[in-house]
Amino acid sequence: MKKIVLASLISLLVGTLPACSTNLSSSHPHSHRTADSTQTKPGFHNGVFSNRQGTIVIKNVATIVTNDPSTTQKLCAVIFRGTFTNKTASKTQAADFFQKYLGAYPLPKSQHQKLTSSNLVAQSPYDSEIAAAHTSTAPHKTTHFAVAFPLKKLYSHYELVPLTTQRQHLQAGVFKAKKTPLTNSAATGTTPTTTAKSSNSSQSTSKNVLHLTIDQKKQINADFLNWAAERATVGHMAVSDWYFDHGSAGLGDWYANTPDGQVQVQNQNQPGAAAFKIHAVGGCIFYKSKDGQIGKQNLYKGSFADNYSIGLDDSQPVSKYLLGDNGVVYELKTGNGSSVSSSTGFGQYDDNGQLGNYQPDQNFEISADQAAQNELQKLLTPYQ
Repeated sequence: MKKIVLASLISLLVGTLPACSTNLSSSHPHSHRTADSTQTKPGFHNGVFSNRQGTIVIKNVATIVTNDPSTTQKLCAVIFRGTFTNKTASKTQAADFFQKYLGAYPLPKSQHQKLTSSNLVAQSPYDSEIAAAHTSTAPHKTTHFAVAFPLKKLYSHYELVPLTTQRQHLQAGVFKAKKTPLTNSAATGTTPTTTAKSSNSSQSTSKNVLHLTIDQKKQINADFLNWAAERATVGHMAVSDWYFDHGSAGLGDWYANTPDGQVQVQNQNQPGAAAFKIHAVGGCIFYKSKDGQIGKQNLYKGSFADNYSIGLDDSQPVSKYLLGDNGVVYELKTGNGSSVSSSTGFGQYDDNGQLGNYQPDQNFEISADQAAQNELQKLLTPYQ
């Protein structure tokens, strides 16, 4: 299981939810007012803190309970999400601004429990939104951020206390936290807590199967890949549509095992499409590129025999996404030192359409990446 360290500040791609906030009185009402502020007291106002260097907007605060892979114990955390605007003439990091000008406390007893954002090792529900920590924000540009704080126990409200360069306390902001269920994503390769299962019988997670043409599948997969490319870029990963392929093989159909049953990936009419309840619309693979390239990439380099060895670093997390025509995204997490190829996770029926010896070496799971599930559902809607 891959350990993921949530650094003090990590960039986000997806949209945010509104947060509840109220204002507390400033302990130093005569502190300097920022150049662009029209408020009577400097500090937080309606979830916004601004000074001469930048502006922080808190849009969502969420608490989570997650697993520590190293100890199998539960960890609690609170995550602040929002935007940072760099008002300086040079590049700067949202992390630096947050650490320099803001202190976080749980309520009540806030003054006795200042939170620190370091050394949180956990399975994050924001895996899919994590980008490299401390990414520089260009002058006069706005970026998204998240900051995570480990907790011994959860509270319902949290306080952010702004500070001036003289460490004077300004008007604080109080935020109500929303409880968030644990989810995962391929963007950082966090291993989900659920164990993959192989089944030949459809289960309750399977939805109505759509009958799509080849061209429709190609369009849906292309649109999903473009969406995935944005996610990969933010997560400093690469993504390719070369999630499945094989060399010389038999005449049987290719398939993947999932908790909802087998998904037909390539139809060679042995046993044929009618023998499968679920069929692949397409898929993609998230990975760390050996040459450092991010976003949508051509993973096929050299010859087929080279396979992934030229472009993909399998010492790092790798995730294959498989899009089912039942509207479900399945995911195979691999890599982390395990050899990965275009046929990893897939098996083939024999020449007579019977299950043979070439069965999947690994099984797909139902992806806990809710954003990916939502995206596939959106792309399938016009065909329903």
